[in-house]
Amino acid sequence: MKADSHKELPVDPRTLDELEAHDLIPFRALHKRLDAVMSAHIMFPNVDEELVSFSEFWIKTFLRETMGYEGIVFSDDLSMEGAAGVGDYPQRARLALNAGCDVVLVCNNAPAAISVIEALEVQGGVPGAKSLAPMMKRKQWRMPELQKLPRYKRAREIVDALTV
Repeated sequence: MKADSHKELPVDPRTLDELEAHDLIPFRALHKRLDAVMSAHIMFPNVDEELVSFSEFWIKTFLRETMGYEGIVFSDDLSMEGAAGVGDYPQRARLALNAGCDVVLVCNNAPAAISVIEALEVQGGVPGAKSLAPMMKRKQWRMPELQKLPRYKRAREIVDALTV
């Protein structure tokens, strides 16, 4: 599959069994150690009719219930073309939040971000906001402090090795 969700909606015909046998192996190994994950604007029609970012099956049922993931779920950028087919920005945000995303992203489009904020205020806020409480209690890092941490340095080495 070569579709880029920044430009179009990727559709992957594989089944859940096929995904479990390959793509989901790393996530199964790491999910208990991840504080946050990001959904993707991709459709797996042989698993669910909804895009992953807007799918209660993928986020609430599979990720939360089946896998037991307890961290934060971010939507992918709602400005991407892969998400455009489901409505305007407030509709996209509401669908992602109702599907189980804790945070919705609207990047590089201030008017769209404002429309989402205004719509959510009118509609009664964010359904998953309480799941963000653990994140808000953590120390807020500034980049120079973060870059001094051994954990950051190890992660940077791993990422650098991947890009070579």
